[in-house]
Amino acid sequence: MGYYLARHFQGRGIAGACVRAVLAHAFGALDLNRIQLQCAAGNQASMALATRLGFTLEGVLRQGECLNGVFVDLHVYGLLRKEFVPDGASSRK
Repeated sequence: MGYYLARHFQGRGIAGACVRAVLAHAFGALDLNRIQLQCAAGNQASMALATRLGFTLEGVLRQGECLNGVFVDLHVYGLLRKEFVPDGASSRK
């Protein structure tokens, strides 16, 4: 899963609401067991969103993507159906 918001739309909860809706559909109607999310290692907002939604950091893909001509590490997160809480709160403490 990936997402991008123009800067003037960031910080409004839009990405979180959209990701929660996609997760609910994926784990519900599509009956998926696992969703994977990747984001650049320096993307604090995306890393925080993944954590808020209950994703677990599973590893790092070293120089996994080229952004603006520079190779960056990617954080890989996973979320299992049994960990998903539809209202967006993490099921883990």
